[in-house]
Amino acid sequence: MKITCFPKYYKNSASSRYRTYQYVDLFNEKHDIEVYPFFDEKYSPGNGSKKIKDLIYLFRRYIKRLFVLISKHRQTDLFFVEKEFFPFIPFERFLLRLFRIKYILDYDDAIFHKYDNSKNKAIKFLLENKIKNLVSSARAVCTGSSYLTRYALNYNENVFEIPTSIDLENYDISKVKSKKNKFIVGWIGSKTTSKNLFELKESINKITDIDSEIVFHFIGFDNLSKHYFEGFPIVFIDWEDKKECEQIAKFDIGIMPLEDKLFNHGKCAFKLIQYMACAKPTISTPFESNLNVDKGNGNLFASSEEDWVESILKIKSNYDFYQKIGLKNRQTVVEHYSTQANAKKYLEVFDLSF
Repeated sequence: MKITCFPKYYKNSASSRYRTYQYVDLFNEKHDIEVYPFFDEKYSPGNGSKKIKDLIYLFRRYIKRLFVLISKHRQTDLFFVEKEFFPFIPFERFLLRLFRIKYILDYDDAIFHKYDNSKNKAIKFLLENKIKNLVSSARAVCTGSSYLTRYALNYNENVFEIPTSIDLENYDISKVKSKKNKFIVGWIGSKTTSKNLFELKESINKITDIDSEIVFHFIGFDNLSKHYFEGFPIVFIDWEDKKECEQIAKFDIGIMPLEDKLFNHGKCAFKLIQYMACAKPTISTPFESNLNVDKGNGNLFASSEEDWVESILKIKSNYDFYQKIGLKNRQTVVEHYSTQANAKKYLEVFDLSF
């Protein structure tokens, strides 16, 4: 089968890297795969710039995708699409029906809330029903969380929940050696998810007043927001693909705070999966996906400033116990959240959708 993949971003974006690119070699063992991202490697996710040169770049990317869609549709048996074909463009389904495009959608975020919950009246009016219309016409929909699954099932009966997963070959913790004097509470993310850490400012302040041995490592944090934590015991680390496992392995705890917003309820708990793959105990906001990933291992959850302080101090003071939970976490990833375990699920969806 000839399958054309349409990820939203290049490999420098976690969502596209983990939902599409890391599976390509595995998909190619059975099918003929081509990949055409909407944004190329020149684009920085979360950029959001409105400069003339950036708008010209964006226009060219729309034209590029349209060209690929039209030129490839007769040669392609199935399109595998991350989120949508054309971001912020209405009437997408009309074009797909015109060219009789067969496609599968893949979601790891509640992108529909960017439209149906938008404060921009024009966006809400034009795009409120866009995603549900796309979903209803898809051959199948793959989702990364229960929240997304429930949404998709409202409009399509062929919905398959496949968690965002880790390639265990890239997370071989036996090769990682870490020497450190401090107790490290770590977070990994991006420019767009950095704002979720703002609510921890007072918690971090209290924790470091109580225990000076605790420091924080933030990987991939927004450079423009670092001033918000000026003077705090935080090490800001630039994200690097090849050093991702090495840096997370230095953590003693992995954290995933989330603002209580509709969009965040669709998150797939992938940060937790990354920490768990490195055998770390975790603390997170108790949203559904985060609770589900725990699998009863005993990781902690925090909703308030006091919860975060108590949870971090609790793990540090009982670390031998929570290291055992970290080992359980690693096994959970091996069994449920690895590409080795989940690639076949995607292949089954492709076969059912053709």
